[in-house]
Amino acid sequence: MFICPECGCLFEEAARFGEVHNELDEKAIEYFSCCPNCGDLNFEEAVRCDYCEEEFREDDLIGGTLCKDCLEEIISARQDVVKAYILTDREAFADFVHYYDGPKTEVSEE
Repeated sequence: MFICPECGCLFEEAARFGEVHNELDEKAIEYFSCCPNCGDLNFEEAVRCDYCEEEFREDDLIGGTLCKDCLEEIISARQDVVKAYILTDREAFADFVHYYDGPKTEVSEE
């Protein structure tokens, strides 16, 4: 599967067009592959998001694996889990935060 960065079109097979070179003794035709929608020559292979399995340009994926929408969805879901945990067991969450941040040591001035 390919994707055109110009128009965003997804396609399995590129269109082809020929350019005639009259400057040669025989009429030579040079063929080019292009986007079937807009004719742009700079298409690239599409990469699938690991989460939603939609096709994207590699540059549009975060870390080469997730699209922006999926990453935001995953982060949002994790935040909901943390909020639920806080509301049901505040003491355990406080212990976790204390452990994660490390013990706070006071510096004495001498």
